[in-house]
Amino acid sequence: MTQTVAYYRSSTDLQEDSVSTQEFYAMQYCSEKMLLIDKEISDEFVSAKLTPLKKRKFNQILDGIKKGEFNTLIIYKRDRLARDVIEYMEIFSVLKKYNVEVHFTTSHEAPMRYDETGEFYELIMAGLCQHEGEQIKLRISEGRSASFEQGKHKGILPYGYLVDKDSGKIYVHPEAKKDILFIYSELLSEKHATLNELKLYLKKHHIQRLRLKESKKFNPEWEVKAIEDMISNTMYMGIRQMNFKGKLHTYTSKDYALLSVEKWHRAQEVLKNINSKKSRSKRPMGSFLLENYISCHECKQPLTPIMRMRKKVWIGVYECKAHKVKLLSDEVESEILDKCCCHFFSLLSEYGEDFYNKFLTGNVNKIKMLTNRLEQIIDLFNTQIIHNVARLIGTNNVLEKTRLENKLVTLELKLKHVKGKKEQLYLTIEQLKKLPEQISSFKDKTKFTDALKNSPHNERLILLNNIIMSAYATHEGLKLFLKHPIKGSEEIFIEYS
Repeated sequence: MTQTVAYYRSSTDLQEDSVSTQEFYAMQYCSEKMLLIDKEISDEFVSAKLTPLKKRKFNQILDGIKKGEFNTLIIYKRDRLARDVIEYMEIFSVLKKYNVEVHFTTSHEAPMRYDETGEFYELIMAGLCQHEGEQIKLRISEGRSASFEQGKHKGILPYGYLVDKDSGKIYVHPEAKKDILFIYSELLSEKHATLNELKLYLKKHHIQRLRLKESKKFNPEWEVKAIEDMISNTMYMGIRQMNFKGKLHTYTSKDYALLSVEKWHRAQEVLKNINSKKSRSKRPMGSFLLENYISCHECKQPLTPIMRMRKKVWIGVYECKAHKVKLLSDEVESEILDKCCCHFFSLLSEYGEDFYNKFLTGNVNKIKMLTNRLEQIIDLFNTQIIHNVARLIGTNNVLEKTRLENKLVTLELKLKHVKGKKEQLYLTIEQLKKLPEQISSFKDKTKFTDALKNSPHNERLILLNNIIMSAYATHEGLKLFLKHPIKGSEEIFIEYS
């Protein structure tokens, strides 16, 4: 059996549209219309602008409508439904789909209709509801900012400050004031290299935060974040700041000041120096050539590249924490790169000529095939150009001439591009023929390895990728398996302490 449900929502406790006011209007309306309310659902002190629909009790009504429990809705005004256009129209679509009879208890609200005109009207009203909500929010924000600049709006106060219940004035708790001045004094003494050191010093001397306000979570210990927030708050020098709608507002009062402006600014300099030291001590990223190449022999997982501090100097390390394997990146990278370069040199010396002949033959054949294909395309473009030139000569139509001229320009550009590709292929063949001469210039093994080791990072990565098959780190050394064109692989053991 379907029922009638009444919904009430208020953002504030203002008498104008409080839940009790909405209940009164609903009872009055229903008695006049001879309607019986089966169920009442209310969202008291709930902002439709700030609270999503899923978290409002009105969502229960929508679920009930979909289940066939409710077919009549009693509500104060349209703006009680939503303050957002999209949300409002989502609600309207549900009401329309299930043909819910909506009754507004105020006389100035037009009835809700589900025809095309009604839908257009509801869209306009949704926009007005959203606009009104934004205006209310703006007026509240402007009222708060004006009240703040007059010293009336209290808001959230920093540590140590309280509001006198009788006079409404802000004052500082005596015990908290003593601790605050002590912390500033310790910071200004510059005895503490970091805020963490200052935190430990406060803990050692039993300086704790006082529970001045009721809160579910309270930590009496002075944490680094709490110390930093307190030091950087301008209210301790008598200037209170608050942000309203992205704009910073200030209010100055000598009654708020716990220390002089000069001392406060000096504290900011000390804090800045501490933070700059902290940022300098942050772990650098580092550059690791063998990332993902070396694995732990025990777990077969890649070693983690990380920067570690050793004797106040950052050094790169490859490590497996689980099996306590550590390799210094500089040493292992230099050693492995040296082995790879030597391996590559020996392969070139022993098999270089055979490799080159196979490589040249295979690539020259591929290039010839590509060249033949490009020559066919060039012939096709030339035929099209001749054909279009003949048509251009034979026509007197101005528009046709313009079209053919544009087409010829396009064909010429395409022809030029293809010819350029063909020339590039000929140059590639010439470069391949010069390769043996370039290889033979590296007869000296030391010069060859130095040239490879000093090549750009990405080129060294290509070399490693083409040579290293796998590498496993143990507590005794490194097992390095290098690719070999004949043997398949070649094992090298690098011992280290």
